[in-house]
Amino acid sequence: MKKKIKSIFISGLIVMIILGLLYKIAMFVINITQPIKVLLTRWFNWNFPGLEILVTIAVIFIIGLFVNLCKGKLWQKAGKIPGIREIKAIRATTEKLVKEGQVVKIPLFGPISVIGFTDANSLSGDEENILVFAPNSPLVFTGWMVLVPRDKITPVTGNLKRIITLIVSGGLLVSDSVFPK
Repeated sequence: MKKKIKSIFISGLIVMIILGLLYKIAMFVINITQPIKVLLTRWFNWNFPGLEILVTIAVIFIIGLFVNLCKGKLWQKAGKIPGIREIKAIRATTEKLVKEGQVVKIPLFGPISVIGFTDANSLSGDEENILVFAPNSPLVFTGWMVLVPRDKITPVTGNLKRIITLIVSGGLLVSDSVFPK
């Protein structure tokens, strides 16, 4: 009986949240289109039934047009907008890490080690060292780039997604299956 009451309550709550969001969106659209309707009425003396609906459709069309333009050629030129290049670099880094990356453990000092990511490539002209990215927690896209001697690196086997979860959570979400024994 309690579960049924709880289920009915949650269903009602979800419907109320959805209706509230739809109301907010409708009010937002009305607030945007109302000044446009007033301008059309003043400038062109347009005042007929359904003008609000036409203005709303026009605003939605213009927003859709802008979104489609942004996905195309403008997105390619968007590298000049601050932050876009960084977002593209983060995406490319993540894709490369998933495809070619390797999780490694590097010694910091004494028994303390740091988890890092590498593609096991050395820098040109330096075959003894490997470039490793050691991420900070919880912002894994910030961290240190360190050169580590090959013989000091220990590969870590485990689920990449769980290891990243471990790093992002600051070690709070550690499960036994992160590092197989």
